[in-house]
Amino acid sequence: MNGFRSARRWLWLFGLPLLVLLSVLLVLEFLISTATGLHGLLALAERMAPGQLSVGAINGRLLGPLRIENLRYQDGSLQLKLAGADLDWQPTDLFSGKLNITHLHFNGLEIQLPPGDRTPSAPESLVLPDIRPPLIVNVSDLQGSAIHIQLPNADTIQFDAVNFKARTGADGLSIETLEIRAPQGGIHLNGRLNPVGGYPLQIWLDWQLLTPVHGVFSGRGEISGELRNRLQWTQNITGAA
Repeated sequence: MNGFRSARRWLWLFGLPLLVLLSVLLVLEFLISTATGLHGLLALAERMAPGQLSVGAINGRLLGPLRIENLRYQDGSLQLKLAGADLDWQPTDLFSGKLNITHLHFNGLEIQLPPGDRTPSAPESLVLPDIRPPLIVNVSDLQGSAIHIQLPNADTIQFDAVNFKARTGADGLSIETLEIRAPQGGIHLNGRLNPVGGYPLQIWLDWQLLTPVHGVFSGRGEISGELRNRLQWTQNITGAA
């Protein structure tokens, strides 16, 4: 009898934690792999956000693919609006130390930044910390359109379209393509940057600037060297004399 009670006690001591762990895993699986769980996480985020967060519609799963529409966020003078976004990624790659975003398209992004500290500060030397991301990040397809950024006491910055593909690795950030189109022109670049030490970089770029008086200016060239110490900028520029 004593042996049976002892066995039952040990079974309870070991079984209860396993039961709790299994319950937690089932709840997490429900939250991240179902549409109902996604809506539950959104409702929690709306309640816990430090500012006012609202989402017009959300569809899909946190595991992807995911569609979000009419996102609004305000925290004081900071405001953010997003008309729509589509996200897909490979969550299982996290187990191998990789964040793999296969698809991220968004449109109608408006950001209004709050004013900063107006108290002038003494100039300080440039300090660049070594950045070593804990994960390997791969962005296969990021595209945005109709982007407006409102800076304090300044004109609105407008981007018609952005296209970005890049990855990180042991050698730093490798940019396959970064293309930006705006009413004033556009730029296309690719290259690499290692955010350690002196931040060595090598960037190749093409750009175009539209001016109302002098017409179109175009440039092509390379930026190389170290961001902390010295940069070399080589450009071939064509346009009005």
